[in-house]
Amino acid sequence: MIEGVNLPFKTVIVGRRGYPGPDGTTVEIIDAPGLLNAVGRAGRAGRETEGWMILTEQAADYSSSMFEPLHRTGDDLNIRSNLTSAEALDGLESFEILARTANDAIFRHYGAIADGFLSFVWFIAQAIEDLNQAQAQADGDADEVVAVIESTLGWHQLSPGHRQSILSAAESALEAFRRHLRPKRARWARGLALRCRRHRPSTAWPLNSLPAS
Repeated sequence: MIEGVNLPFKTVIVGRRGYPGPDGTTVEIIDAPGLLNAVGRAGRAGRETEGWMILTEQAADYSSSMFEPLHRTGDDLNIRSNLTSAEALDGLESFEILARTANDAIFRHYGAIADGFLSFVWFIAQAIEDLNQAQAQADGDADEVVAVIESTLGWHQLSPGHRQSILSAAESALEAFRRHLRPKRARWARGLALRCRRHRPSTAWPLNSLPAS
């Protein structure tokens, strides 16, 4: 749960944060940031109006100092999107350069973060298309995808110049998305990274080709 499993709870109980080591000291398996993540699972917005976090410490001698590591301020609570990292920006720049000459550029590898962003753009484009089809509306355009990107934490933490860079990469990803037929791009919208999805075999059988029992 502390790794980000997206399940809502009203109450989160942590009975133990670690276990006794061979030298008698406690081996910590849930650190303070992990515990704060667990706290965030209690009382999910939209389902509950409040949440409870119950923490117990297994120790013979109780002391309020046991909970001091949980008090975090300043930089301890600073969260940065990995989209702002040099690795991500360099990867997206490499993609955009290659996309000018290679139609399959989006299926190459540019690092985990850049690959994840490109897969995210592809997924959002497909989700908007599916939603518009369900509502008998025209296919979505780039503005709807841009609106989603602009709502992310990474967007708000990027400089204006870097924002333009990821928008350019997103537009190149959308061009690649539009070049493929709907059945294929819909199948590639979910699951593994795009560079892996294209080579994933389809396990679906057309109904008229199923063997007779």
